[in-house]
Amino acid sequence: MRLSHTWDRVVASMRFVARQRQCRLWSQNPLGFTAAALSFGLGCVALSGSAHAQAASAPGAITSEVASADRALPRPTWATADRLRGRVDAASGVTLQIHLPLHNLEGAKAELEAVSDPDSPRYGQYLTSEEFESKYSPTPADVASVRSYFESEGFQITSVPRNRLFMTVSAPAAQVERVFTTHLGQYEVEKGQLRRAAIEPATMPAAIAGRVSGVLGLHTSTVRSMAHVGGAQSSAAVTTPTCSNYFGEYFDTIDPFYGGGYPNLTPIIPCGLTPPRLRWTYGLAEAVEAGNDGRGVKIAIIDAWRDPTLVSDAQAYAAQFDPAHPLRSSQITLIDVPSAGDPTIPVDFGWYYEQVFDVEAVHSVAPGAHIVFVAAATSGNEDMNAAVNLVVQNNLASIVANSWTDNYTEANDSGAGVLDSIFIQAALKGIGLYFGTGDCGDNQVGSSCLAPGSGLGTLGISYPASSPFATAVGGTSLFLNKDGSRAYETGWESGESVPTPDANGVVQWVPAAPGLLVFGATGGPSQKYSQPKYQQRVVPAALAGSRPARVVPDVAMLGDFDSGINWAITDPYTLTYTVEQNGGGTSLAVQLFAATVALAEQRAGHRIGFANPKFYKAAKEAFRDIVPTRTPQAIVSPGAWTDTEDPANLMVLRPDGTIVPHTLHTAPGFDNVTGLGVPRGEEFLEAIGRR
Repeated sequence: MRLSHTWDRVVASMRFVARQRQCRLWSQNPLGFTAAALSFGLGCVALSGSAHAQAASAPGAITSEVASADRALPRPTWATADRLRGRVDAASGVTLQIHLPLHNLEGAKAELEAVSDPDSPRYGQYLTSEEFESKYSPTPADVASVRSYFESEGFQITSVPRNRLFMTVSAPAAQVERVFTTHLGQYEVEKGQLRRAAIEPATMPAAIAGRVSGVLGLHTSTVRSMAHVGGAQSSAAVTTPTCSNYFGEYFDTIDPFYGGGYPNLTPIIPCGLTPPRLRWTYGLAEAVEAGNDGRGVKIAIIDAWRDPTLVSDAQAYAAQFDPAHPLRSSQITLIDVPSAGDPTIPVDFGWYYEQVFDVEAVHSVAPGAHIVFVAAATSGNEDMNAAVNLVVQNNLASIVANSWTDNYTEANDSGAGVLDSIFIQAALKGIGLYFGTGDCGDNQVGSSCLAPGSGLGTLGISYPASSPFATAVGGTSLFLNKDGSRAYETGWESGESVPTPDANGVVQWVPAAPGLLVFGATGGPSQKYSQPKYQQRVVPAALAGSRPARVVPDVAMLGDFDSGINWAITDPYTLTYTVEQNGGGTSLAVQLFAATVALAEQRAGHRIGFANPKFYKAAKEAFRDIVPTRTPQAIVSPGAWTDTEDPANLMVLRPDGTIVPHTLHTAPGFDNVTGLGVPRGEEFLEAIGRR
């Protein structure tokens, strides 16, 4: 349906409250959460600095310009004629990342299946780096041929990693345009944000088309972090509690009843979970206290840039909230990855929040594990790819947790795949890669979860989580009783209403229950990948489609920031150490799940590697199925908002103003919000830790 005048008021109210809510989340940050706020266009952001700096925070899809049969390289959807502001200076430098296909790709996939399938005699017989490079890396002859071509065209070869999966080349824009038979333009994606893209579809040079699998850098894109961190506090009088210690401790007594079949008195949002309570909730406390705490296992966390107070903040947080499990300096290694071609851009402090949050979350579940924090030079695609490849090439960890995903305005994985060669390499070497699925539900809301944003607003899932060679982690909403037992845990898909006075000054909930989608774990079928073997006979046909597709997520853990964890950071602007409440997002879920796998890996005494085949085969034993709540449930921040929990009749406001049904819902068995479910504590450790 189209928006009426009444819905115009609803939208205005939702956008205002969403803007204020995000401002509250970052109230200690005078410029707001740059990574999200610049792309959301929130009113609380002081847009200062150059267009280049602003462009650094613009969303962008981590998709490769992969040649089709006619050798054409697709253009990004945001590169439209009305956004074109001029040509790229012919003399300006352009750096490209040229990806080469694996040698004997089908052989590599077959061996990946053999070493990852618990029923295979080859299970767990992983390759060394030298064995992988000898068998499956692009051949030296192919690398030499591609290198020779670009050198003959006047390009400089900047670098080639040891595993030869890509090379970095650079040349003036005029030479790039000539080689790829296009012109490069500057597009204003959001106000003041200029990004480079081909004006006409670029063409892969015929001389190298058979030796190149993808190109990055013709258009400028960044990946985005996914954490929704910080405490959304009530604007009600200070006498009203801002959070509850457990579900139902306090109720909203200042707002009108919510209605719509929800309880008359709505419980106030809980305070964030501490590490001990989090471990207890997921049945991991006894194992950790008995020494099954992840010791001997390395978990890599990949983010962009590096917060100089990362380690001290995480240590202070552990000392304050989990003193029995300090984070020792010897437990964390910091690695800064050199730039792989993305332009030097100002640091986006939003990533500082993400990385501190990630480290604290991992240590909360696996306090004995060794964390390898890997900082990409920027959030650009080329730099993030290089960081992932460095971890995998050099075998820096057996588990890799990633809290970043592609652009919501291009929310599909149809052009994805450039990282798959790295993912296949990881699986063959016994490295498990974990990605959060994203936080905007089915992505129909467009570029912003909080209020309708720019973009297509079409159904889709995000890469890299959609890759069949990675584990996709969705999210749940979790609320606890006073005794620590679950009040309920359901899939994280939140509707939201805000208290809004009508023309007579009477406050009503707008929109009416169950509200409109505000946040939720992303899920659904892939537009690129067919159904992998491990999902067969598990994923319902209604979700996979008539031509069965890969469906995400695979698994889930706590993600809803209405019921998330507490955490702490030294604010990069004020330099004040602050404890925040209710950090969440699939950023949280993926870190918690990766840390839980670390406990299972310690229990096993060997690498678990790419574990999807094992997860699906052990699903009934290892995972607790997440189902809808028996009655409608909601949570409130008095005077500010009410969030509903995975309502069956949830609607989505799309960027074009239409309101459509949300397509993701928790259901018995495998579903497109929580996948197989959440780890079943000790049963998970035993089932997944067993060879």
